[in-house]
Order: sequence, then C-alpha cells, then structure tokens
Amino acid sequence: MMAGGEQAPLSLELTLGGPWVGEPWVSADTSEEYLKMRKICMNLMGFKVYSLKDEADETEAKVCTRLALCSSFDPWIMKKPLGHHDIIHRLCLRKLWMDRDVLPNLNEQAKHEMDHDDRTIVQIYDADTQSNHEVELRSEAAGIFFRASWIQNFVDRRQLKQGDAIGIYWETGKHRSVFSVLKRAPRTREELLRG
Repeated sequence: MMAGGEQAPLSLELTLGGPWVGEPWVSADTSEEYLKMRKICMNLMGFKVYSLKDEADETEAKVCTRLALCSSFDPWIMKKPLGHHDIIHRLCLRKLWMDRDVLPNLNEQAKHEMDHDDRTIVQIYDADTQSNHEVELRSEAAGIFFRASWIQNFVDRRQLKQGDAIGIYWETGKHRSVFSVLKRAPRTREELLRG
C-alpha cells in the first residue's frame, strides 16, 4: 500500500533485489540458508543474456562465449552401423579411438599382453541389459578387433544383425568398455516372431 490508501502498481519485472525494484538485496542474516541463497543469486547475476546483436557479433568474429548446460551429452565415442563381418566374424574397432582412448588406459597387465601378444581380454559392460562380458581385444595388421566371444556374448545374445547401430565408449575408472544398441535395423516379420 502506498500513502493515502492507494495500492502500488503490480510489476511483473523480475529482479534479484529486495521487494522494491532496484533495491539491492542487503541483509544482516548470516544463516547458512541465507548464505546459500545469496551464493545462488550471485551466480545467476553472472549469466549473460544474449541479444540477437551479441549472437551476430560473435558469429561474425567466429567465436562463441555462450556456455550451454550439458543436456545433450552423448557418451558414445564410437558409433558404428554393423556390417557383414561384424556379425559373422569379429567387430572392427576404429584405430583412432583405440589409440587415443582405450590402449593408453588399459591396466598394466593388459598393456603388457597387447605389447607382447597383440591380444588381451577386456571387460565390456552392456548398458542395455546391465551385464558384464569378457571379449578378446586383438591387434592385427588389418586393425583392432573384438574377437573370440564377441559373436556369442553380443551378436547372438542381443540378436544383432547387419545395419544395427551400436555405441561404445571406454570407462577409464573401471577399465572396461561400455556397449549399447543405439538403433535397430528394420526386422522382418519372421525375425520379430523369433525374438
């Protein structure tokens, strides 16, 4: 209420100040809850509101200062549509991914085995079925492959077929690969009835 019994106009303006527009939020309260809320407010004041001009200026300068929340995080470093050989023989892995993310992060015994025998056993966690499996990782002249129990533990068990898209990433802390079927290729009526 204002002086004389009149009501103050309603404002829809969002402010981080006190009850009146432009009043800084000042309080003698030192409670933990107040300090926590104050910290959140200070963090919010640090966010920048981007205008169309800001966006255009940054685009022209070929820079971006916008930070985005990680709402579309995609952990699948290696995505692959399965080919004929991946289904009947072995899974061919991308050498760049293996050299960068997997081989340097193997445990010491596995590194030794890869250096001397060009093969080791690695753990693969199936994120879809929440199950662990062992597969032979083998380095050959043609590339790096999952061999041995790949067909039994993944192709047969998960009923994979040519054209299915899979994703894999290396979980460094647990020294294992994580696997998921990202997309299924179309199935025939007979395949659907069998599965």
